[in-house]
Amino acid sequence: MSISLKKFSLCLGFILALFICCQSFARNASNIQAKGIADGAGVWVNMWNYPADADTYCLKLYSNGIRNIFIQTSRSNTQDICNPQGLSHLLDAAHRYQMRVIAWSFNELDNPTADANKVISAANFTNENGQKVDAVAANMEKDLSPAKLNVFCDKVKQNLGNNYPLVAVVYSPLNKAAVVATTPWALLAEQFSTIALMSYWNSKYFAKYDAYQYTLDTIKRIRELSHRPDLDIHIIGDGMGTNAQSVSQFLLACKNGAATSASLYPNQQITTDQLSALAHYPDFFPADGRLRLVAFKALTKSGKMHLPTGTDPSSSINRGQFYQILVHQFYPNSGIQQDENTAFAVLSSAGIISLNSQLAEIDPLLSESISSKEAIDIVARIVDSQGQNKHNHSGQALVAKTSKQARQLFAQPAFAAETSKEAPPLSYLDAAQIILLASGTLK
Repeated sequence: MSISLKKFSLCLGFILALFICCQSFARNASNIQAKGIADGAGVWVNMWNYPADADTYCLKLYSNGIRNIFIQTSRSNTQDICNPQGLSHLLDAAHRYQMRVIAWSFNELDNPTADANKVISAANFTNENGQKVDAVAANMEKDLSPAKLNVFCDKVKQNLGNNYPLVAVVYSPLNKAAVVATTPWALLAEQFSTIALMSYWNSKYFAKYDAYQYTLDTIKRIRELSHRPDLDIHIIGDGMGTNAQSVSQFLLACKNGAATSASLYPNQQITTDQLSALAHYPDFFPADGRLRLVAFKALTKSGKMHLPTGTDPSSSINRGQFYQILVHQFYPNSGIQQDENTAFAVLSSAGIISLNSQLAEIDPLLSESISSKEAIDIVARIVDSQGQNKHNHSGQALVAKTSKQARQLFAQPAFAAETSKEAPPLSYLDAAQIILLASGTLK
């Protein structure tokens, strides 16, 4: 496949256009996002290890890139807020450093209504300075029967509203615990904003596993079991004696499996070694990773992107499938039933792509994965072509009209900088983000 490079001004114009529509799209998407564990590394703190000096503790975490603190506020057999003074101090300190605080409770669900009340109390807790937690999480390891889960969730939503970020903390589907076999994964995906999976490879009771493979399999398996390829997945890494190398492998698996966010549950208190490894979180998670998930949801819901049965959205998309989505999105009036070959014909007729090969070689080329660089080049051509037809201006005009401040603020999606032959191919999630952001430039 031979696709000529865009001139510098067109490339810059497209990138700046992505910045402009990214801001608008992110604002629109924020209403359907779980707001508690969005982006950034996180650490978990249990009820026995509240920091003695919250400000020093939060400064240390912040300086190592931690942006989310999961703080335990209760268990089924405790009062609703086990340490109100400690929670109050932590809220002030964390929010001073612009870190989120997510309250979690260990809920056995023997009495789901009582457990729900503990979560509700944490969400409603307000300290003397008016600070509140940013989300709540229910850690459920004992009983996940559908009837009790529904009572618990209905009670919480009745009091906090359907859009309050509610996180389910459960075992990895690979865990050998008896409760895993009966876990209602689809119901969890329906009732909770986010599923946080305990990906603990240093098992106390079973064989130890490889941090990378265990985590990657956990991510893909939960999508399979929940029947939700668009699931918001948070992965909790194993901090029980884990070294920096294992944490790095854990983060790499999160990246390759396209988890939305991740954190570490340390052995009582996080170590300097673990903090140093978590500081590299941005190397593994794109800053706009949550936006990528929103784009994927939007395109699949609209029917413009179809994920083949049994395919994980972190998998590479082939060239023909990418063409199909482009035609559905940008040429909806082409008047033909789209398959990969006809999508190629539409783009070829529009002058977007060209093929320096024999016609017999089209099918093999369409079945190959497509690189991020090639995908962005093609979408840039479409934006330029349709932009000229609709607005009668070129990439140069867009550059001229874009402020200097916007140019300085713009940060490319992670995949946009991957131009080497060794760069990973485009995934369905990244394809959705490129296409939906580019669509905003034409409005």
